[in-house]
Amino acid sequence: MANISKNFKSFKLSPSLEDAIENLGYREPTEVQKLAIPAILSGIDLVVSAQTGTGKTAAFCLPIIENLLHSETRKALVLVPTREIGIQINDFIKEVCQDISDFKTALLIGGEPVKKQEKALSYNPRIIIASPGRLVDLMERGLVKLNNTGFLVIDEADRLLDMGFLPQLNQIVNNLPPKRQSLLFSATINADTTAIAKAYTRKAQSILLSHSKSAALKLEVLSLNTTKEMKFDKLLDELNSREGSVILFSKTKQEVEFLYEELKAYAYPLNRIHGDRTQAQRSSAVKSLKNAEIRILVATDVAARGLDIPAIEYVFNYEPPQLPEDYTHRIGRTARAGASGQVLNFITPENQNAWEICLEGAQKFTGKKSVKKAGPKKKKSSFQYRSKKK
Repeated sequence: MANISKNFKSFKLSPSLEDAIENLGYREPTEVQKLAIPAILSGIDLVVSAQTGTGKTAAFCLPIIENLLHSETRKALVLVPTREIGIQINDFIKEVCQDISDFKTALLIGGEPVKKQEKALSYNPRIIIASPGRLVDLMERGLVKLNNTGFLVIDEADRLLDMGFLPQLNQIVNNLPPKRQSLLFSATINADTTAIAKAYTRKAQSILLSHSKSAALKLEVLSLNTTKEMKFDKLLDELNSREGSVILFSKTKQEVEFLYEELKAYAYPLNRIHGDRTQAQRSSAVKSLKNAEIRILVATDVAARGLDIPAIEYVFNYEPPQLPEDYTHRIGRTARAGASGQVLNFITPENQNAWEICLEGAQKFTGKKSVKKAGPKKKKSSFQYRSKKK
């Protein structure tokens, strides 16, 4: 594996990229960037296991952009599971390349007009960011050619497989040139992700950072045992005893709407995101949280991946996720990029078995088999929303 680089200048990137990195405020590379960027620049295939919030988007985007700047014909393809992740990656690339002439991208995701995407493809984009379903659709219409693809990135590989995209992944990869650099990023590595890594990469090296002890030490996981009848009152108590941003996860869009309306009645600054919200509504909610215009984002697991929010202080799990593996991705919303964070799980007799499965599966990430019991909080919020609005 390549030597760990101390700062971005040591990567010896093009001056235009170095200027862009400096303008974006990047100073010290994260651990995954220190390891992945030199390796990708050297041309090897990689399998990277790293949690959301570790800087992996820059870890693969920067070296791919650098390599494309030295090749007039080769292109890159980035496959993503959700719209949010695709938008995040596309926005990052556009920011980095805003002063690089004729460096176009195409974002091919569901929920956007095909005509708009067809127009983006007509500009000969150097990087295509796509969800597998939409990309296969456009390939079958003859609108996308992948014969010049020199770089393949599969981001959030475990999530892509969870969502049933394996047939589309195989169809896409079978249409790529055999001579290419392939990079697979995943929050977790299991038998399924290992299988596609073997199928899609050649002599790949591995970078495994998901179970970093330093990250686990900065993540505090608490449980609060309550009853179904008292759970909402306990939620109010916990919100009032803390300051800072909160993502409040529940299981269904109906539960999210209920929590949103109830908390709104107590005058909390908040918004919500789930599968029935439009892309514009989701983007507005995320932007509001990022800009500190709201304090609470109520969410289903549609928001567990792909939110580009650097400083979430608390994750409240009002209900366990539909899929136990999504718990790891929920808690990855906090304690990011070296910051500390806290997770609070609301446990009732009705959901206790589901919580035991989630917590057992997350043991490697948190470094703890059991969670602490929530106790008195040291920090009281200066805002008390205890009186419901009339």
